[in-house]
Amino acid sequence: MAMADGMPGLTGKQATDAALSLFREYFGDNVDGLMLEGLEALTVEHQWKVVLGFNGTRMRRLRPDATAAKMSFVPIRETRTFYLRADDGAFVRMV
Repeated sequence: MAMADGMPGLTGKQATDAALSLFREYFGDNVDGLMLEGLEALTVEHQWKVVLGFNGTRMRRLRPDATAAKMSFVPIRETRTFYLRADDGAFVRMV
């Protein structure tokens, strides 16, 4: 029994590993700043919700009031949410 409320299936760690593997399959390995942003056991749906964040390609100014010579830019964080079946880790959807 791995999931909340005694529901059998994947542990949170296993669900995270599965989501990371799917992410790399879809988006490749050259993604900067990939990390776990959220993990939730959806007991009614018998699913894991795994939110992965990464640095996107779009940039934003760090200090909007800075002059052009002093402007710094940082990547905008993006997320992808994976829903996996709790019993076997099968992919349900990604948003």
